[in-house]
Amino acid sequence: MKKTGALVAGEMSGHVFFKERWFGFDDGLYAGARLLEILSASDNPSEVLDNLPQSISTPELNISLPEGSNGHQVIEELAAKAEFEGATEIITIDGLRVEFPDGFGL
Repeated sequence: MKKTGALVAGEMSGHVFFKERWFGFDDGLYAGARLLEILSASDNPSEVLDNLPQSISTPELNISLPEGSNGHQVIEELAAKAEFEGATEIITIDGLRVEFPDGFGL
C-alpha cells in the first residue's frame, strides 16, 4: 500500500487493510463495516462492485513435510532450483516471495 499509494489492500486469505481511519492492521468486523458504508453511499451498489478491476488468483500450494524436517531448507532449495521466468526479485525472509513486474507470488 505504501509503495503504490493504495487506499485499500486485501489478500485471498481474507485479510483487508484500509489506509484511512484505522491503525494499519486488518480487522474483519471493521472491513465488513467499511464495505457496507461504501456500498450504502451509492444508489447502485452493484455498479460500485462492477467497477472494481478483475484480478487473477491461484490456489494455495501446500507442501506437507514430515515431522522434524527442515522447512527452511526446502524453501532455500526451491528458491535455488526453481525457474521463475521474468522474476525481478526473490525474497526468502519467512518463506518465499517472488516479485514480478506486474505482481508477486508467495
